[in-house]
Amino acid sequence: MVTSLVDGGIVVLYLLGMVGVGYWGYRRSEGLEDYLVAGRNIPLWMYVPVMSAVILGGASTIGGGGLGYQYGISGAWLVVWLGLGVAAVGLLISTELANLKAYTLGEILERRFDKYSGTVGAAIAGVYALTIAITQVISIGTVLGALFGFGLTEMIVVAGVIVVAYTALGGMLSVTITDFVQWCIMTVGVFALALPLALSRLAASPVFARSSTPPSSARRGSASRRCSPTSCSTSWGS
Repeated sequence: MVTSLVDGGIVVLYLLGMVGVGYWGYRRSEGLEDYLVAGRNIPLWMYVPVMSAVILGGASTIGGGGLGYQYGISGAWLVVWLGLGVAAVGLLISTELANLKAYTLGEILERRFDKYSGTVGAAIAGVYALTIAITQVISIGTVLGALFGFGLTEMIVVAGVIVVAYTALGGMLSVTITDFVQWCIMTVGVFALALPLALSRLAASPVFARSSTPPSSARRGSASRRCSPTSCSTSWGS
């Protein structure tokens, strides 16, 4: 649960801010292109963090942290390969996709092949988007439940309503802005706050202290060697 009204107030203001960004996107959207593809004019300094936010979501921060706790460094494979996949898309095919002036993946497949391919591609993309939305909403609900002490189901419903609200209001324009803000918060939170705090807690942990202290038998069996210009002698510790 939250430790003070200040903590709860910050979280509530953040969630209201996301809805406010959605309303701002709604007011700024002048047509279908603004709503669906953010006007196709996102600057590079915003595009890179927004693409990173696709990876730095609940699945990577909450889920990836859980995998790391359970499996160690091998738990990072999901986030690492998702990041490499997004980088490959950005470097290899993003320009070609932008030049097609399409709105959806299904539309691209329909132009390249036929209407049936576009329908299948749209169905696959829909299933993928649904699974991503489910994991994100569950992650948000888990965090809210831990902060406010309410049930997981209730917090998942609240999280879903908020995400759907700002997405439906402003479309891709509001999603782009909220992704950029969330990337800034998550990057600062993970690397400037969470990582140093975790390392400091680890250093102060009794388990870490015990593992870094040599066993008493090793200390008793240690030897010291003293040498003079003419001879050397070895003494064993008790």
